[in-house]
Amino acid sequence: MNNSQKNSKISLIYIAALISMVSLASWQFYEYASFKHDNGLVNIEGGASHLVLALILAFLACCLGFFIASKLLRYQVDNELHITAPPSRSKSPGK
Repeated sequence: MNNSQKNSKISLIYIAALISMVSLASWQFYEYASFKHDNGLVNIEGGASHLVLALILAFLACCLGFFIASKLLRYQVDNELHITAPPSRSKSPGK
């Protein structure tokens, strides 16, 4: 497997992890928002653990998204061109 296929596979794994993390965070927030008492009424005070878990997962998803974006936008090290000195100007003999 060459380097391009390896990077593509890793990027796909990162994106799948990001999608799953976002879906888990939204599910936990839904659980918090629809938390019900034993009698079936919505309990605003309950479900704090769902809210904390949703916030932690959302924060991790943001961090992972930033990592993915910075990795995808990074220039390849092999393609860098380092210019250390300007080319020398040679005087033509006729001038």
